[in-house]
Amino acid sequence: MSNVDIAWLPILYRAAIVKKHTNFDFLSGKPKIQAWQSNLLKTELAEKTVSRDFEQLFIGFYLTNTLLATGEDVDQNNGCSSNNCCG
Repeated sequence: MSNVDIAWLPILYRAAIVKKHTNFDFLSGKPKIQAWQSNLLKTELAEKTVSRDFEQLFIGFYLTNTLLATGEDVDQNNGCSSNNCCG
């Protein structure tokens, strides 16, 4: 386990929770990163660093009444008032 693994573990863990509950995969089309994520999650270190109810709390906050909860893409230009921010 390297410092890079430890630094990315929280992000990859949360991405796995999102995929599990919405079927939206932030890592779609990135098989090497998906394999890395899978190997890191097999260590079960992420679960040891959060409270037992973390997944339920995460779901309740981020996956309830949000665009992320729907698993759909967001229109990049929706609500953007500047030509610089959305390309």
